Order: sequence, then C-alpha cells, then structure tokens
Amino acid sequence: VFNLLRDGNIRRALAGEPVGTYIGRD
Repeated sequence: VFNLLRDGNIRRALAGEPVGTYIGRD
C-alpha cells in the first residue's frame, strides 16, 4: 500500500489505471 505514495504510482493512479495494476510497481 505504501507504494501508492511513490510518484510513478501516483501518475498511474491519475492516469486511471486500476489499483491492482500499479501497486508494487516502480
């Protein structure tokens, strides 16, 4: 869950990708 705070993951979240897609990615 902490990876959500990472800048790249925030961009993915804003891009509309589902949570399961970007959690744990750099």
